[in-house]
Formats: sequence, structure tokens, C-alpha cells
Amino acid sequence: MRRKAISYSAWVLSFSLLALCGARPAFAQVFMSEAEALKIISPQAEWTEEAKMLDEQARAALMEKTRLRFPETTYRFHVARSGGQTVGYALPLDEIGKSEPITFTVGLDPDGKVTEVILLVFRESRGEKSATNDSSSSSGESRRAIPFK
Repeated sequence: MRRKAISYSAWVLSFSLLALCGARPAFAQVFMSEAEALKIISPQAEWTEEAKMLDEQARAALMEKTRLRFPETTYRFHVARSGGQTVGYALPLDEIGKSEPITFTVGLDPDGKVTEVILLVFRESRGEKSATNDSSSSSGESRRAIPFK
């Protein structure tokens, strides 16, 4: 019984110190799953998952074309096929926001041009008001994706 009291006291003290310092715990707001994002990017396509190792030249070309960072050498991505043709790609990525990763999926056309960016998970301790707002705009439109045309 004494051990539980110490654990509880330590927790209260830790939380109080965090509150006094202005620190707030991070939270995760899940907007949609990866599978839901793939249906938005290309609804009629059949998706397969692949992994690809990128050499320095391929990484540089992707960064130039998409304006995204590619710090790792291996990436997991999805290929959309319809009627035997590749109709697009989807690349799930994590980017560090203020302090926590923000997970999103980037939709690409067959030429590698960004077509959509879809927010999957928001984990910041700041900005939860915007992350938890209703997912529709004042006009009633869904804010599910940012199209790039």
C-alpha cells in the first residue's frame, strides 16, 4: 500500500511541476487511417505496399520534384494500379512539428507530382484547438485533404 501512495505522490508532484512550467502533455488526434487516405487518393485503384531503398541521386530527384525532405534511405510506399496501369503512389511520412511527429500521407501521380496531402495523426501539445475543430469548413466542405492542382 505504501508503494502506491509514493507513486501517486510522485505523479502529482510531476504533473504540478509541468503545470507550473507551462508544459502541456502531447496528445494524439487521429483524423483517419492510412487505408482511408488511400481511398481518398485513388478510390477505384488496387493498392499494394512496397519498400524502396533510395540512393543519393534518387533522393535528390524526389526532394526536387516534391519539395519534401527524405532523410532516410528506405521508404515504405503504396502503389495504385487500375486496369494494369500504375495510376499513382502514396507515401506515408512523419514530420516533426514543434516537438512531436505529425503523420500524413502524400499522394503522387505517376510522374511523381504531388496531388494530395492528407493529415493522419496530429500529436502536438500546442494547437489542439485547431486539430480538434470540426472537420468541415464554414462552407460545409470537408477539410480531409489539401489538393495540389
